[in-house]
Amino acid sequence: MRKSGCVSCHNNTLTYMTLATAHEKGIAVNDQIVAKELKTITSYLESWRERVLQGVGIPGDSDTISAILVGLADARVPPDPATDALANYLQKPSSARRAMVHRRAPAAARIERKEKISMATKAQPAFERDPVKLDSKHYKVELENDRVRIVRIRYAGREKSVMHQHPPGVGIFLTDANFKFSYPDGKTENIKAKAGEYLWFGEVWEHLPENSSDKNAEVIYVELKS
Repeated sequence: MRKSGCVSCHNNTLTYMTLATAHEKGIAVNDQIVAKELKTITSYLESWRERVLQGVGIPGDSDTISAILVGLADARVPPDPATDALANYLQKPSSARRAMVHRRAPAAARIERKEKISMATKAQPAFERDPVKLDSKHYKVELENDRVRIVRIRYAGREKSVMHQHPPGVGIFLTDANFKFSYPDGKTENIKAKAGEYLWFGEVWEHLPENSSDKNAEVIYVELKS
């Protein structure tokens, strides 16, 4: 939790399953450790409950959610509003979810993942409302080639943009940030991030961002081209 900012399938979920099973079988375990692991998991899930109900998945999305729910069920943990929200999220079609992963990047200027990031083969929504064209004050192209376009995003305190779209890509926070995102359906969402954290978006998405802080905010958005 301290390193990744989220519940780890291996370090938390499997640990709790093992301890709970051992306890059930009459094997002596430290009950304080069992209680600590359960508190870690349930507190984290409760902190995400409202966002999950709005269609925002926790880091790892359905893979992590499934592992957590299976682990809790195997350990005979009764359901609660947070686990109900997660179960409801898994039943939603992927189009109803915001593909958002919020984790700390290995380095602010270097993103490295072992697995390949591949674009979905299904048809993507048209990318028509380019922020670079609609709001050149806040969006500037730093680099573009046949594979990526890198956009630098800068907002002074309390500044806001206009409704625009972003293609699939990764947004890397260069500064701490506190934004309010307004979506076309009228819903809003508060986004808080630390410098070095990133957001992954798997498809074209649309929003109107507003800097909720008095401080300047800077982000690099790496747009992926098919």
